[in-house]
Amino acid sequence: MRTRASETSIPSCSVGLAGPLTLESLLGALVTTIRRELLVRGQDHAATQALDVAARTDLGWQDRDTVLRGHVLDHVTVLTVLDNFEYNLTSDGDAGYMVRDEVLADLLAAWVAEPGASRQLVISRYPFTLPGGAGRALSFRQLGAPSRAETMKLAWSLPPLDELDDGQLDRAWRLVGGHPRSLEYLHVLLSGGTARYPDVTARLTKAVSRRLDGTDRDRWLAARTVLDPALAETVALAANDVLLARLAQVPGAVDLLLNVSVYRQPVDRTAVLFAAGQPDPRAEDIPDQEAAYRHITEILAAAGITPGETLDLSSVPEKVRARLAPHLAQLNRLPVPPFRPDSCGPRSAGRVT
Repeated sequence: MRTRASETSIPSCSVGLAGPLTLESLLGALVTTIRRELLVRGQDHAATQALDVAARTDLGWQDRDTVLRGHVLDHVTVLTVLDNFEYNLTSDGDAGYMVRDEVLADLLAAWVAEPGASRQLVISRYPFTLPGGAGRALSFRQLGAPSRAETMKLAWSLPPLDELDDGQLDRAWRLVGGHPRSLEYLHVLLSGGTARYPDVTARLTKAVSRRLDGTDRDRWLAARTVLDPALAETVALAANDVLLARLAQVPGAVDLLLNVSVYRQPVDRTAVLFAAGQPDPRAEDIPDQEAAYRHITEILAAAGITPGETLDLSSVPEKVRARLAPHLAQLNRLPVPPFRPDSCGPRSAGRVT
């Protein structure tokens, strides 16, 4: 989401937020980021005073917004990026989507109507309206599917896909509309050993053929590096129907995906166990790091070695290193949570994104 004049402004600082928002979280992030930027530059005392007013929660949001836009955003160029904004939307029936929080919607409407030197970029699955027809000041752009080269890079982190040759991966890229999540679904199916590449791609080809007429299908097959956004969305929807239906046949796969979908960053096996493992108190194993550190200190003291902030083990006698080894291993061992993998579920990767 951006104003039509956004091309003329180059932001000097940016504010990034993701997921559910409130008026206070948005204003708070703006004030904090801009104040920090002004302090670093050592300039604009008047703007800093205006930020103090904008941060006051005892004032009405309209007064705070007026001060912020009139004394700060008219003079300081700021880009605000709101990611995953669909979490703030609600369906308005046949009219589409609108911002769920009415106060937040009013603030955004007032802001885009008079943005000053600021600009807003909102990343959302769905276009939406703002009160008072303020949405007319916005320009919506549909993001296209990842290119073939970008898909190849994603495949490097998904071993079953990385094992495909270029021709097979190119076909997978087309048949899922380049959608990253669909590629991950395909990765899970192939990882679980319950689906074969030829079988899955045959089903995908049949589903896509039902969605595209002859002309669109020819355009689709003719694409070499980039997929048409509208066709990519159509194909991705068809692919998801097939892949999710197949995943539902893999015991534990759907629950696993739902449980790990809350993570915004790549996570390791321990996090996956917390989200989707079976509770098992016997599996818990917490290394006694305090005892390990105490033993290490005693062994070094007995050998006449005073450790500093770092210890070069290569300078320690071999007999002393042998005594230190089990305690160093204990010190560096990661804890294991009181959960065990679901033996009925699919083979999981050590890293989930």
